[in-house]
Amino acid sequence: IVSRQMRAEGGFQGRTNKLVDSCYSFWQGAIPALLHLIPGYDATNLINFDPNDIDSVEVELNSGPYEIVNVGQDIFYDENGSLLSDQLRLQQYILVCCQFIEGGLRDKPSKHRDQYHTCYSLSGLSVSQHYGLMKGLPNEYFPLVWGDKKNLLERTDPVYNVEVVKLKKTMEYFRQDKFASNHNELVGQFQNRK
Repeated sequence: IVSRQMRAEGGFQGRTNKLVDSCYSFWQGAIPALLHLIPGYDATNLINFDPNDIDSVEVELNSGPYEIVNVGQDIFYDENGSLLSDQLRLQQYILVCCQFIEGGLRDKPSKHRDQYHTCYSLSGLSVSQHYGLMKGLPNEYFPLVWGDKKNLLERTDPVYNVEVVKLKKTMEYFRQDKFASNHNELVGQFQNRK
């Protein structure tokens, strides 16, 4: 996946010998963020990582304090972010090459904007800003933002592609007892309505 991020453009391509495409900012760019959420996973020490040691992955949906951190302050992260991809180059590609002057985002500079590429470009931009290890701050969260602080987006979940705050509310709602927790309960509830 990491080799699909092009050095010159900073964006991701879908497969070999294809041009970069902004929608892969999410489709490819979320994978390093997903890996980062696995307990015990360390991108700097892949040799000793054994995925068989993981029983389950529980992702914390709480968003911590937000602060724009200067790119030069490597106390919190290295210059490109701590995921396996180059988070800042990806943000730069989306913000510089994919914005359409009248609004919306596009696949690449020669194309027109559309809702699909706008959605997945923004999702990839959010994931590249909000995921990655911020060193030395175990309970604090600092997004990595290229350019002006106005570029900061709300945090999007890399699994569900939904704003984290809304995902948390949705999960709390559907965890209520009135909803079926498995297929048999669901069928039973449906049959009881007849």
